[in-house]
Amino acid sequence: MTATMLATLLAIAINAPAQGPARNDRDRDRCPRDVDTAFVALDRSLRSLGDDVDRVGNERDRKKLRDDLNAAIRASERARNEACDAANRRPDGPPVVVVPAPMPEPRVLSTAGFNELLGAVKKESFDDGRLRVVQAAMVGDICVTTDQVKALMTVPAFTAGKVDVARLALPRIVDVERVYLLSQAFVFESDKAELAKIQGTAGSHPACRLPRR
Repeated sequence: MTATMLATLLAIAINAPAQGPARNDRDRDRCPRDVDTAFVALDRSLRSLGDDVDRVGNERDRKKLRDDLNAAIRASERARNEACDAANRRPDGPPVVVVPAPMPEPRVLSTAGFNELLGAVKKESFDDGRLRVVQAAMVGDICVTTDQVKALMTVPAFTAGKVDVARLALPRIVDVERVYLLSQAFVFESDKAELAKIQGTAGSHPACRLPRR
């Protein structure tokens, strides 16, 4: 083999996407079989060139080719390590976005249902009985509007009864921005002040919170 031919082979080896041999079982475990096989073959070919280098007559050319061959083997080693490492790296998957389940729409008491409730409250002769009817209706996931609560509050004869109706119904009000209208059920400021003490519970029932838009 001439020095020119050997130099050409070394140039190809140096620039090839190659790497050194699988040196031990651990390297083979981390390197895919096809990558490992390709680099083992390349390394074997590179090292076999050493025999041809020794037959080059000119000492200076022989030393130059030997240096080039050693550089090619080292380049192959580095390329193999990079190829095996790259094969073992797994790209990060897309970020996991947790989308909360949409909140169900509140189950607001229908007009017909409210009219039945209001009629039942009015049939009671005393505030205690009226309060029991309202309490029996405010169960489960039933929700109400401010206007419905305001209408219920007009039925009890005494302030305490009106406040008690509000206390039962306030957590189930869906349109909390209109709660201030409940104060219209009272005439005296002292009675309105009693209502104000419990208005903070408006819309607090989990089933009666409007979903965000």
